[in-house]
Amino acid sequence: SGTSVAVDAGVYIPATVKTFIWNDDGDGIQQPGEQALEGAGVTLFRKNESGLPDAAEWVEVLDAEGLYTLGGLKPGTYYA
Repeated sequence: SGTSVAVDAGVYIPATVKTFIWNDDGDGIQQPGEQALEGAGVTLFRKNESGLPDAAEWVEVLDAEGLYTLGGLKPGTYYA
């Protein structure tokens, strides 16, 4: 039988996060009447190997739908 070898060359496709922010009533679901938060800000954190915040990116939401996009993200665990 053959031998299988796995190699991590550090090659990845950068990820993109695209979503929106709205004034929620607390259930986490956007419903009619819950308005987008125009001009709101988002801080995205990346966890390091210790589980602590390693880096942050600030995004200001500019459109009336509360949409924002973060691109070029390296592999990892992120939270806002």
